[in-house]
Amino acid sequence: MFQDCPSGTFCVRNSSNKGDYTLTLKYGERIRLIKIIVLGGNCGFTHDTLKFDSVVSLIHYYRRNSLEEYNRQLSTVLLYPLRKPNFERTSWIIDGEHSVEHLLCQLRGLQAAYLRVIRRDDQVSGELDSLREELQKKRHAWAAFTATHALFLTQMELLENNRKLLSDQSEIEQLNNNREVQQRRLESIRFQQVQMSDQIETIEKNIKENEVLHCSLMPKLSKLHRELNTCQFRLCQMNVSQVAMDKILQEVSFLADTEPEPLARILLQLTLRWQPDRYLALDCTKVFHLFLSFLLIANRCCALTHSVNKTNSGAHKGSWCDHAF
Repeated sequence: MFQDCPSGTFCVRNSSNKGDYTLTLKYGERIRLIKIIVLGGNCGFTHDTLKFDSVVSLIHYYRRNSLEEYNRQLSTVLLYPLRKPNFERTSWIIDGEHSVEHLLCQLRGLQAAYLRVIRRDDQVSGELDSLREELQKKRHAWAAFTATHALFLTQMELLENNRKLLSDQSEIEQLNNNREVQQRRLESIRFQQVQMSDQIETIEKNIKENEVLHCSLMPKLSKLHRELNTCQFRLCQMNVSQVAMDKILQEVSFLADTEPEPLARILLQLTLRWQPDRYLALDCTKVFHLFLSFLLIANRCCALTHSVNKTNSGAHKGSWCDHAF
């Protein structure tokens, strides 16, 4: 009931104890149940705080004052009352003349959103594979630099030991020249090793970010998949053939393939609510119809036009679009 509700959402219901009530509060990601005691015409959260003459006055008070007064761990006021759902007009059960059209629009919108998430997840998965492969190569290179660095250190020690054994000045000079060359190589290897370490750190950071993004897309994908199945089930109940639905899904897939990537990423970040019955315009003017056509270009599959009035005065259109902003 509190799914997708923000922290601070609340509702009041009857308690299991007759005469009392329970305040249900979403705080953070958890649901807290707070008993409201009613005794002697007054109410409160504890027997020591029965200072309110009604549950309504208690709720009004804590909509302005923090619940920390009752519990120090609840640093919030009662922000958003949970509205009673309208079961007669849900996302899937839409009564009236245009029920099928509403659901078909929902089908288009949900399929478009589903394909956006799939496409983005495929991109993220591909990037993860490339990054992991690159990370493995960089680690091998870093290991090679480390081994080479150790080898040159050994060579430098040998040169130093040999220099102590030499007495001829020309041989000492030649050894010193060789030692300088080895020293420059050693510094170059050390520099490349540091660079490689920085690159490995950057790749590991990118992998972590992509893994977080991948994990965030999975719940969206599951939710959209469930909603698509529910929408198709409702359409089947309303005698819409599977062939017709498959044709619509194929059309949406074609449009999704041509959707610009920047637009798709923007739409992916928006909270799209596919409830076209809330935005139905039955007497749409030609100008407004052109505006809806623009929305269709901006958000593929988010608008649908349907003829609902055949009168002698002209063709009035019924248009459905998702209000994503």
